[in-house]
Amino acid sequence: MQGKYQTKGQQSRSHTYLKQPQSPTHSPTYSPNNSFNHQFATKPTGSHFAITMDKKSSTSSPTSYNMTGINPNSVRKGFIRKVLVILMIQLAISTLAIGTTFIDQSGARDFITKNKWLIWVSLITSILIMGFLICKRDVSKKVPLNYILLLTYTCCMSYLLASIAAVTKSEVVLFALGFTVGVVFLVSLYACFAKTDLSRKGYIVSGLLSVAIMLLIFGLCFRSRILNILYSGIVGVAFTILLAINIQRLTGKYETRYSLDEYIIAALDLYIDIVQIFLVVLSVRKNGSE
Repeated sequence: MQGKYQTKGQQSRSHTYLKQPQSPTHSPTYSPNNSFNHQFATKPTGSHFAITMDKKSSTSSPTSYNMTGINPNSVRKGFIRKVLVILMIQLAISTLAIGTTFIDQSGARDFITKNKWLIWVSLITSILIMGFLICKRDVSKKVPLNYILLLTYTCCMSYLLASIAAVTKSEVVLFALGFTVGVVFLVSLYACFAKTDLSRKGYIVSGLLSVAIMLLIFGLCFRSRILNILYSGIVGVAFTILLAINIQRLTGKYETRYSLDEYIIAALDLYIDIVQIFLVVLSVRKNGSE
């Protein structure tokens, strides 16, 4: 049957349609956006071209599925912006809480002394919320509960930081704030541009924290300023490495990364790392100035 299409019965049996070629160079392609990928390709059959339909299985690997018009890099950048906005709000609340102690440090110290129960409530609440968000990952993805829990945790930690700042000299607190900003900036640059997958160095963090726990036990038994400084230094190095690891997980450069719905966990991890670095610098500076 030259110059004509095949009959309807022949079409259903072979899925092959014959027609006169419209272009000798290019073959038309068609890719609908559904679970099947239909492709039509022309094949020469004598003086005619046969258009054959190839249907791929819908059970193909999900990684090979490419959403039309969506750039994965743009999606990741949007996720990073969301996490950073949440983190900036957390740090702003904590900085504001610390800054209030500079206005009237003696008044803040008296308030904290008279209301020590608030310190224990804030400490216990922050530990419970942190453990709940980390252990129950599905809760960290439920809006607005995840935001409420994170905000409550941030307020509790901010009160604890303000309580520490109220009994510490202002110049020591300012030094710790400035030093922490510098460390976070340098670590961020290294984590973003380093070609090493730092997530494979997690055993270093585990080892450092194990040594720090041993030093803490010795410090409780034997009061020593040197042990306190050594403990603070090891903890500071451990959380600095952990900060770099979590930044790489945020950027998604390597295999170990945060999923797109773990924005609360990502912000929580980064906030904890930065707060711990600040507390370590504050402790070392405070012990060194005494």
